[in-house]
Amino acid sequence: MVKYLYVEIAEALRDDIQKGVYGIHQKLPSETDLANQFSTTRLTIRKAIDLLVKQHVVVRDRNRGTYVLATQSKISSGSSGLVGFTEAAKQFQLDVSTRVLDLRRTIVYPDYVAPPS
Repeated sequence: MVKYLYVEIAEALRDDIQKGVYGIHQKLPSETDLANQFSTTRLTIRKAIDLLVKQHVVVRDRNRGTYVLATQSKISSGSSGLVGFTEAAKQFQLDVSTRVLDLRRTIVYPDYVAPPS
């Protein structure tokens, strides 16, 4: 299977980020500098960065540059507002399921819980 150049560049940049060449919240070099580094065009670099943005590795700040994101160790609500756990997990292509671990009928209620009338 053919691997496109922009995918290879995205993988190389991701590896550099994981190795600490580019730290968290650090600005990446400009598209022109990256194009010179990888001996390719800015369009190819732009596609590689777009791929990293989709993978939540970097973020673009308009008129300022591209910055490395902190690794996501937990799932949180996105810029679209509050979302449920299931929706958030699906955005990260995680398998979501529900499993009942224990189910019992309660007859004796604690004092702070009013019994059904």
